[in-house]
Amino acid sequence: MAEVVEEKEDDTVEYSEGILLMIFLLFVANAGGSFLKKKKHKFLQEAGFSTILGLFVGMILWLTNGLNSFDSVVKFNQDFFMIVLLPPIIFDSAYNMDKIYFFKNIGGILLYAILGTFVSAITIALMIYAVGAVGLGYGLTLIECFAFGALISATDPVSVLSIFSEMGADRDLYALVFGESIFNDAVTIVLYRTIIGLSKEGGAEQISLAFLHFFGIFFGSMVVGIFIGLIVALLMKKQYLGTLQAEVGAMFISPWISYLLAESMEMSGIVSILFCGIVVAKYCRDNLSPEARTASTLGYKSLAHAAETIVFIFLGFSPWIFDVRWGTMGLMLPIWAFLIIKFGRFVNVGGVTLLINKFRNKTKIDKTSQFVIWYSGLRGAIAFALAVNCTKTFSTDDGGNGDMILAMTFLYSAFTILVTGSTLNPVLDKCEVKDDGQEKEPFEFEKTAEQANICKRLKA
Repeated sequence: MAEVVEEKEDDTVEYSEGILLMIFLLFVANAGGSFLKKKKHKFLQEAGFSTILGLFVGMILWLTNGLNSFDSVVKFNQDFFMIVLLPPIIFDSAYNMDKIYFFKNIGGILLYAILGTFVSAITIALMIYAVGAVGLGYGLTLIECFAFGALISATDPVSVLSIFSEMGADRDLYALVFGESIFNDAVTIVLYRTIIGLSKEGGAEQISLAFLHFFGIFFGSMVVGIFIGLIVALLMKKQYLGTLQAEVGAMFISPWISYLLAESMEMSGIVSILFCGIVVAKYCRDNLSPEARTASTLGYKSLAHAAETIVFIFLGFSPWIFDVRWGTMGLMLPIWAFLIIKFGRFVNVGGVTLLINKFRNKTKIDKTSQFVIWYSGLRGAIAFALAVNCTKTFSTDDGGNGDMILAMTFLYSAFTILVTGSTLNPVLDKCEVKDDGQEKEPFEFEKTAEQANICKRLKA
């Protein structure tokens, strides 16, 4: 009995030390990111700094054999990501959007996010499979290629949007990049789950059912999110929640209610949160008291920022904590994957833009804007989390290649965050995508005198 108690105490100490390490790294990443923004550094963004921090600390722990002591914390947990970290990221994106330009461009956004993701995933999957089939690199199975094609199609333009905000980019272009990213995340997760389900049920004869399954889950989850969002909006409109604490509390728990309800119905919690956030932003925020509106806006922006930073730190840890057969994979497969992903993004943006421009009489998407959308396709949180899941779904113990999918995802994500992200500012500046008549970007919280007074009242 004493040994069991002692073992539990040891586990508690280990967890405490690991959590303390992550909190410390989060603090350092926030401080470093704030310093870079203050200095207006053009060649290193906050996401890149967080990834480098994770790489550096992970290397130190690996060299000192300290990873074993922190293994339970520093090793990425997909359930923790999906249930704890992802909801505030998705909800914040939907809740703090520019409604006017978002809905003005909703047709193009949906085409990029749904049709474009399908085009990109299929293009990448078939070409990666062909690389192995003709002997140009290590061969993955067809289902592994489709899983990789789906997950790597998830864009994560955190750095892009912050730069767009600072430089005053064209509102329509901002809305397209922003809208594609939030819908693309949801579509990618549902598509990936559909592919994994297809692999388990097996057979090409299930493909037509898989497409029906995809759209069934997507629209079912959308209904759940809209339903929860309307309930919250009704409560606020009728003023059933009469205190500041009740209003803010309802706003903070609504995405998790939406997520957990959808997941319990075997649907997509992420799609549900997305539409819940859109409905709450459109029908609920105006009915909040000024204090609750400020608190919810600030609170979710802070939560989302912290969650994104943690994911980038985890991304930096990944090469030190996951076992990858680098020698077996070789050099050619990652190189081909890099070129194919870029080509898949090109087919996605170019093909879908042709379709969008056919239905636009004004504000057509020109070549410069297409290049910006293509170049802005960074990879990050969603792609990394799904790649970690691949290490279990396509385990090497069962003859799978999930470790190689994770390795390629890490390499490409790190490249886009560190290299593409570092060159975004000068590239976008050269492209001259600024809107000369644009006001200050609406998502960025600007503390006016009234809001300062509200913050003082909140602290009281």
